[in-house]
Amino acid sequence: MLRAIVSAVCAAGAVCGAGYYALCLVSIRSFLRERAVAAPIEELPAVSVLKPLKGMDAGMYESFRSHCFQDYGVYEIIFGVSDLEDAAVAYVRQLQAEFPQREISLVVCPDAEAMNRKVGNLAQMLPHARYNFMVVNDSDIWAPPEYLRVIMRAFQNSKVGMVTAPYYGAPGRSLWSRIEAIGISTDFIAGVLAARRIEGGIKFGLGSTLAMSREALDAIGGFAPLADYLGDDYELGARIANAGYEVVLSRVVVRTHLPDYSWRGFWQHQLRWSRGIRDSRKKDFVGLGATFG
Repeated sequence: MLRAIVSAVCAAGAVCGAGYYALCLVSIRSFLRERAVAAPIEELPAVSVLKPLKGMDAGMYESFRSHCFQDYGVYEIIFGVSDLEDAAVAYVRQLQAEFPQREISLVVCPDAEAMNRKVGNLAQMLPHARYNFMVVNDSDIWAPPEYLRVIMRAFQNSKVGMVTAPYYGAPGRSLWSRIEAIGISTDFIAGVLAARRIEGGIKFGLGSTLAMSREALDAIGGFAPLADYLGDDYELGARIANAGYEVVLSRVVVRTHLPDYSWRGFWQHQLRWSRGIRDSRKKDFVGLGATFG
């Protein structure tokens, strides 16, 4: 009797698992059939790209440079750091020297009373943004030249309040870094696309890209209400969706650079939620997006 029950439970689990993978395959096929269309530059609005920083990330400067090669009209890049002693500042200065034709600025954001310092920085960077559309992405995100054009095209629909983007991992040299990259490109993105198909769209954001209109951001009270949420990307998208705006998953795919994880580093990264909650009590955000990217 017990054997029959165990067999039935295992069979049910296998069927459910197979059903989920079938759903993922259908969702991925549907996504890949959609076309990424980049609208003419002259039709698209000016954009402020906000990049909060803390410390160094793998592939950081290469990622910074990719934002200076955008096939786009008017845009600015605003970096934010808690203090000028941050190691990332040197890369920002280097970028300003290499691309003097670009609008690149650095904002110092003193430590705010926020569990999530990334959001604390964004709240202080926002008044420096000159334009009515903002793109927030992590410091290790590399973007193709058509990135802004494809992202911003979605806002031609006035119902859209946020656009986010899928991403894949560029691994380092270690085995654990490569395993993390496989997980991002298979399990994680498959889950995102399955959720999109089930719900007829998505109701959350991904830290790889959080593009939003100032109107939608103002409707949820700006960044400040998210100061104590570690999953700020999810929460930002969810609140904009709940405010009545559409959240769109763009067809453009960006790249995140992964560090050379040791086994311990890889394991700790998988447990980043508990680490984030623990360290947030110390006012030291090292949870999701530990280095703000």
